[in-house]
Amino acid sequence: MPSLREVQEPAVTDPLAAQLAWARSLPPGPEPRLPAWTGEGLRDGDRVVPVPASVERSMPPVRVGAERWVVLTRAPFGTVAPAILDAGGGLDPLPRARGTLRSGIRVPEVHVSPDGARVAYGVLAVDLATGATTELPHVPRELLGWTDEGLVYEGDPFRRGAGTTWLLRPDGSTVRLDGPDDDVRALGRGAAGFALSWAYGDDGACVTVHRLAGAAWEEEDGSCPGTHLGEVLDLSPDGRWLLTDGLPRVWDAQEGRWASLDVPGEAFADTGWRAEVGWEDAFSFLLPVLDRRPETGGYASGEDAETVTATVQVVRCTVTTGACERAGEERRTAYRQAWFLDPAVGFAPY
Repeated sequence: MPSLREVQEPAVTDPLAAQLAWARSLPPGPEPRLPAWTGEGLRDGDRVVPVPASVERSMPPVRVGAERWVVLTRAPFGTVAPAILDAGGGLDPLPRARGTLRSGIRVPEVHVSPDGARVAYGVLAVDLATGATTELPHVPRELLGWTDEGLVYEGDPFRRGAGTTWLLRPDGSTVRLDGPDDDVRALGRGAAGFALSWAYGDDGACVTVHRLAGAAWEEEDGSCPGTHLGEVLDLSPDGRWLLTDGLPRVWDAQEGRWASLDVPGEAFADTGWRAEVGWEDAFSFLLPVLDRRPETGGYASGEDAETVTATVQVVRCTVTTGACERAGEERRTAYRQAWFLDPAVGFAPY
């Protein structure tokens, strides 16, 4: 296990104190419906599961079935290996992928199919019932997630810094989803069945949402949020709502309007939340609010990463009502900064 430099007394900034004070003032609500790491172990709703010391917490646990979760375990030479964690804390290793998964700046991801029958990681798709594996062709660089059509991922050929989007069908065949000159870009983090295309004008960006139908993208809603699209962070699982740097406003791509949340602007003055916010369902997102952050920032990893003990209150905001509430209880937990997903308070794709 790599050693971590402990920070005993990190400074508390005013924006963080303001965020936590706001979170504490909200009405109570139920625990988050997504599994996450806590100081007590793996928490999934009201259930807390013991976690063996070999589990690598740089990836949030992914639910697969009622009482099982896919996790990563530490392996030699800084690599990680996937396994199934059961409700009693037992581990059942999954097949090792050719090559390695490394714990580092970019957190390895494991994706579970909607029916819970298959998982994908590295260059493999695995049938959990039979153990049968499919090696993904086209040198996969990024797995975007499962849809009812199959597994969407990005691989060769690459052009202008972007890869080609592929669909792995249930029969093991693959089909290309975009051409080399196509500006339609597939999305991940639970919205693998959607893609975005965009154009810029005098009033900022206009964006079009595309839905995967068969082996092609079908154009759906087009709208103009008037902001740079690079600020878009996450698309809701139904393809309607865009989380952007414009919080506490959320863009409604279906109706072409901003929806406002009942949140003070200073609650988002600190930008560390960008790596942690995520959709809980089609209408609500989860925002972990912390009173302390590591001083090294989001790019630290391995032995350069810092761990602090932070107070964490998860907040749930619902875009259809504009209201926010506390999602479960406030907790003190060890918090290690990681890029993209945080091991202490990050949430897995839905």
